[in-house]
Amino acid sequence: MSNPAVTIAVAAYNRSKLLACALRSIQMQTMPEFEVWVVGDHCTDDSEQIVAKLGDSRFNWHDLPGNTGSQSGPNNEALRRASGE
Repeated sequence: MSNPAVTIAVAAYNRSKLLACALRSIQMQTMPEFEVWVVGDHCTDDSEQIVAKLGDSRFNWHDLPGNTGSQSGPNNEALRRASGE
């Protein structure tokens, strides 16, 4: 399988209801050649389950082992994991 055209980075921290809405919006885009890295900043809510419930192989979850207190921590981790062109 070739690399996706685009990698979308989504930083998350304990706002799973908003996360679900954002991820559904991504799913509705007309360009299907993407991957999504949702990176939690040491989430303690059900964010991981929200990503899993989508059942979409383009969506990936990773939770940081400690809270960085900034969006840059999750964003940088998503960039490290990205395989989009």
